[in-house]
Amino acid sequence: MHPPIVDHLISTIFISIWFAVANSHVIYKYHPEHERLSWKSLALLFVSPSVLTLISYQFGFGTFHQITGWTAEEHLISILSQISITLEILVLSLPIFLYRKVIKSSNYWLALVLCLEFSCADSMSTILSVDLPTKLLAFTVLQLIVYVDYKGCFSYIMASDNSINRKVIAGYMVALKVVLSEMLSASMIFTVRQSQFTFRMLWIDFIALIVAAFFSAFFKMGISSARESDIKLDYMNKFLHAQENIIQTFAEIMEAKSGETGKHVRRVAEYSQLLAKKLGQDTENAAYIRVASMMHDVGKLMIPLEILEKQGSLDEKEFEIMKTHTTYGDQLLSHSDGTVMNIARDIAYEHHEKWDGSGYPRGLHGDQISLTAQIVAVADVYDALTSKRAYKDAWPPETAKAEILNQTGKHFSPAVVDAFCSCYNDIEIIRKAYPD
Repeated sequence: MHPPIVDHLISTIFISIWFAVANSHVIYKYHPEHERLSWKSLALLFVSPSVLTLISYQFGFGTFHQITGWTAEEHLISILSQISITLEILVLSLPIFLYRKVIKSSNYWLALVLCLEFSCADSMSTILSVDLPTKLLAFTVLQLIVYVDYKGCFSYIMASDNSINRKVIAGYMVALKVVLSEMLSASMIFTVRQSQFTFRMLWIDFIALIVAAFFSAFFKMGISSARESDIKLDYMNKFLHAQENIIQTFAEIMEAKSGETGKHVRRVAEYSQLLAKKLGQDTENAAYIRVASMMHDVGKLMIPLEILEKQGSLDEKEFEIMKTHTTYGDQLLSHSDGTVMNIARDIAYEHHEKWDGSGYPRGLHGDQISLTAQIVAVADVYDALTSKRAYKDAWPPETAKAEILNQTGKHFSPAVVDAFCSCYNDIEIIRKAYPD
């Protein structure tokens, strides 16, 4: 029989080789851009959680014994075990960091989950084993179970654009690692690591298996929930894209009819999405606002051409007619259902309302105006100021920005203007990307 340290060394080498081979396969299969060099496999061998944990374990306990003179057989095994668990969890950050460097990945949480899976399997196989051969067998069986159980969804897990909450998954894995380490400590305290069957050994093994099964179930639930969310999101994006194409074509017709040639509708849409995100709207709502904002002037379809195409300023009577495009917009969109159309209706009806109540058609003020209309009001006016029209030349961007600031609390919502100023550089990038 080998001394314990030799058994520990052999099992560490075995698990580290498995870690290197398995992760090399992952790198080359799911990240084919990486060159197929043997040095990466060798590097993975030395940055595996088992190798670095063994080094830290021996260094930590060796130093502790030298300072205190304690040995595991003589004093307070439970205290030493807690020190070991804390040290092991802390040291795990090193292989995770090195693993990311080797595979050239910026995904910290994925690296954390992959490293913790091997570390947990190491601890579980130690709990289930009575000697070195049974530990190696237990580890091999556990890895095969993981492979078979997750084979169908592994490519999804490795994708960088999925909805998996890796922070939650990593939290589960850290908790499982701590629980397994505590159970391993219990097995040391109960001195059940003998080459014979005992009831206590069966009890600890059974509890460890149950705990691991629960954590695995939570893990799979997280993946299943993320997959379901991605399917819905993909459907929503396709549907929204189809709607967007129709609405953009429709908006371009309105643009041409009103004399606002060029990319006015597109710029207003992009500005609005940017401002919505800056104001705390999630990605989905911001996308809805982007599409809905394209219909802010849909009511102009009902305005006579001689007014829309007039060269020069409108007289008072003509302006009163022009103002009715907001009411027409509300009426045209009132027969349509759906999130995008409801937002579009609010925008079309209210985007000429003013924060101080002096706007039209209803004289709303402050937060009586929907947030979406507040956003589009700023986006629409800024683009109108910086664009050439039949009745005016384009303003310089800085002059237009100054006018937006000057109208804070009068025409525009202070919160939206603050958002506008904080992302002004991005707004200018959009303006230049879609020139008339």
